Amino acid sequence: MVPGDGHGLCGSAGASKEGSSSSSSSFPGLLGCSNVAEKASSSSSRSPVGSLDLVSRVLFPTPKCSYSVEDFPGELIWVPRSLNPQTCTPEECIPCLFLLSPSARFLIFYLHSNAEDLGQCYSFCTLLRHQFQAHVLAVEYPGYGLCPGQADEETVTENAFTAFRFIREVLCWPLDGILILGRSIGTGPALAIASKNEVYGVILISPFLSVKEVVKGLLGPFAYFMADRFPNQDRVHRLRSPLLIVHGKLDKVVPTWHGENLYHACKSRKRLVVPDAMHHNSNLYSDPNFFVLPMLQFFALPDFCFEDPRLPAWAFDKRLSTHYNATAENTSVVVVGLPVADNCKLESCQKPSGLPEDLDVLPAAVEDAASAAVTKFLNRTGLPALAPGRADMLPVAEAPRSLFEPEPEEGHGFEEAAELPEPACEGVFLKVPRTHKSGPALVETDDTGVDYSLVAQRLLVSI
Repeated sequence: MVPGDGHGLCGSAGASKEGSSSSSSSFPGLLGCSNVAEKASSSSSRSPVGSLDLVSRVLFPTPKCSYSVEDFPGELIWVPRSLNPQTCTPEECIPCLFLLSPSARFLIFYLHSNAEDLGQCYSFCTLLRHQFQAHVLAVEYPGYGLCPGQADEETVTENAFTAFRFIREVLCWPLDGILILGRSIGTGPALAIASKNEVYGVILISPFLSVKEVVKGLLGPFAYFMADRFPNQDRVHRLRSPLLIVHGKLDKVVPTWHGENLYHACKSRKRLVVPDAMHHNSNLYSDPNFFVLPMLQFFALPDFCFEDPRLPAWAFDKRLSTHYNATAENTSVVVVGLPVADNCKLESCQKPSGLPEDLDVLPAAVEDAASAAVTKFLNRTGLPALAPGRADMLPVAEAPRSLFEPEPEEGHGFEEAAELPEPACEGVFLKVPRTHKSGPALVETDDTGVDYSLVAQRLLVSI
């Protein structure tokens, strides 16, 4: 949650090697600026854009932009703060990644760490989609990537709430189909949203009690001179959604007791996983016990429905970006008849080039573009190529083997495995039911008699 947390380190497929080098690199940036930062921040909890809010600058080091408006075709979208493209300027539009998983019931809303942008966490989001067969929406922070503005607690939280409103009011996605996933600094806005909305589940990776508590552990009483930011400890007790916390024992940036205290303060269904070999910046896919197994064992993943989200065509309009080149293309006018927020008037909304004229096949176009991006990722990383056809539509049996899964010995495949290994966790837990409407009973199987632990074992696949 401090510098050194990202460049794809916080969960991306291309995370760097674990070790003291990644975690210790976080401290020079924090300690080198902390004394000045505390003095600068003591006068106000939020400074105007452009001011010398040094604490926010340490928390949000804004890495060099890793993508452009031409990247991730069919997956890079822009969300106006008012949810109406006619009333927003490009400076008021937020870039987001939306990865479609056909027929998926769940949507994972991802809030990334403080030292990566959407381009650097793209591979991780792709793995999320394929591992859990869920839609994924990741939001950009102000000053990161292509997003205009300056990052601080208020502006980052505002972007997160805007993207969440887009999910609810434009995509019309139900609360019991949303999983909020935050890592490191992203756990702050994740809890801010989850404390006010009862979603299907919340996942916090390497969370912290508050920024002041983290600084207190480094600088002692000097932390009392700074205004607090992201008070997670004050929000977690209001959480009504099931909570999964993953916090590595080797985390030297945010000590494990932060996650443990949040776990004990939570009053909803919960689970705490403390992997012995996990650092703050560990690749979450390097060991199934870090992230994948806890997700499959705690939540009813994957699950399916017959309704795919309908994205309005204006969300793909590159002119909503401040980085759009006005001479690059000329788009035409179209009327968009898709779910939109209240009071949105889209009669003169313009459609970007390259999208089908028939808006009913828009999800298929997005799926094709996503499959092409996955193929490009596989070629770049040297992973096995997918079988012919769309990667999203592959049966589980034909999907490529997991990045972390060893080749089974002869006669010892999945069919003969007794049960999934149990990650280190706090207390006893039971799987979250598929829907909150099923009542308060904690279930391991549904009324069809399906053993989800066996299903989870057969679904340990990723690209």
